[in-house]
Amino acid sequence: VAVKRSQTLAAARAKHPQRFSKATDPKILALPGPAWINQPKEGTETEAA
Repeated sequence: VAVKRSQTLAAARAKHPQRFSKATDPKILALPGPAWINQPKEGTETEAA
């Protein structure tokens, strides 16, 4: 996916260089871990009846 994305960005950059501020691809960052408002306690699972 990253290679295809890079190729697509390179083609767009070649066609419309004025739209891009950098000649490099943006970094693909790792997804963040889970975020909780009220984190459930470990080992407690509730099952729908």
